[in-house]
Amino acid sequence: MKADEIFPGCHLLVFETTYELAATFMRLQEYYESPIDGIKGCSFSIAEFMDAYAEYEGQFSYTTDWTGFNVPGDVVSKWESIMQFEMHHAKVTGAYFTGSKRPTPKEEILLKYVHEHCTDPFYLIGVSDEFNDVVEHEVCHAMYALNDDYRNAMDQVCESWEGFDALAQELRETGYCDDVLKDEVQAYMSEDYDEIHDFFEDYTPPKECADRFREVRNRFTPIYGASSLKPTWDVKSITHDMLQDALDLDPDYELIVWGRVLARKRCE
Repeated sequence: MKADEIFPGCHLLVFETTYELAATFMRLQEYYESPIDGIKGCSFSIAEFMDAYAEYEGQFSYTTDWTGFNVPGDVVSKWESIMQFEMHHAKVTGAYFTGSKRPTPKEEILLKYVHEHCTDPFYLIGVSDEFNDVVEHEVCHAMYALNDDYRNAMDQVCESWEGFDALAQELRETGYCDDVLKDEVQAYMSEDYDEIHDFFEDYTPPKECADRFREVRNRFTPIYGASSLKPTWDVKSITHDMLQDALDLDPDYELIVWGRVLARKRCE
């Protein structure tokens, strides 16, 4: 696992394979936002989740269904607290506590990183080297959680867009719970329009609506140039046109690449 704080509070974790990624984030992600009864906000073993997911989807295909993950820091803390409480309760009372509910070695590596490198408020996003094109989508989730102005601006666009309910319904059918629909809509609608068109089958948002979401994203979201997803920033992948476009957005704009200020343009 490679990891880095790519902007304040946002920690990007990169895994070699999608299997390793999903196996690490699975219980955390589903504790946070699962649409399955008895999973969201609950303590469950991997075996229990596999059975529940297979019943919900018709088969257990989780490690190929999902290629990007995002979890708020407070959710990580709550999930870990539940594990610690149940283990302590079992020790004190002598009650049975199945070992399969304990953090797995993969989960322990993630928690070790959190303990050593994360301070509140923080947000974890996870991708793999196999599907690293989902980074910007996951970054939008982190911005939505960490930046109040960004979240308020995106919520206003969602609430004023008459196509929101149709897109939200398709996201429900894809496997998202109601609690995260605005967050998911803003993240998907901030992507390249061709990707939006390819992802949604029953409803394709008009391009002018997608432009409204991307305009908000461009006002707030850092530009990332390290396409290799190494835990260091890579200025070589930033072109002159990218610099100029970013600086032309606002005369006071700061261009940030992987947490580092690369250029500033000030009012005269």
